[in-house]
Amino acid sequence: MGRFVFRLEAVLRLRAAKEEREISELAQLKRRAQEEEARFSQLMDLYEASQEETGGDWWERWLGSCYREALRREVRRAAQAVAEARQAEERQRENVLSARKERLTVEKLKERRYAAFLAEEALKESRLLDEVGCLSFNHRFQEERR
Repeated sequence: MGRFVFRLEAVLRLRAAKEEREISELAQLKRRAQEEEARFSQLMDLYEASQEETGGDWWERWLGSCYREALRREVRRAAQAVAEARQAEERQRENVLSARKERLTVEKLKERRYAAFLAEEALKESRLLDEVGCLSFNHRFQEERR
């Protein structure tokens, strides 16, 4: 039996490596999004806690108001960062799916070519067996004629 050689094996390896890189990048973006969400959650907790603080003289109330305003701006920035991180994560997820599709396309081609190779090998073996059978029959037939 012959040896199966897939000429596009290098392409398959490259596409598999690309898929792995895309998956790694997706994992990094997921971690970043989780970190941004944790930061947003902390800021929201601080903001909610600052809303409960009242009392004191006018100076403390004014400082508290400035602090809450600064926190409100930080909360908005953090919310924007979370949204951007999630969008980047979603885009990367699409890249992973695209890379996986490219790899699977080449893998399916390899499987089809391997199936064709096996069919060709089976056909060669069948022809060889037919030829051996014919030669054996002819040899026996000639032996009987003698």
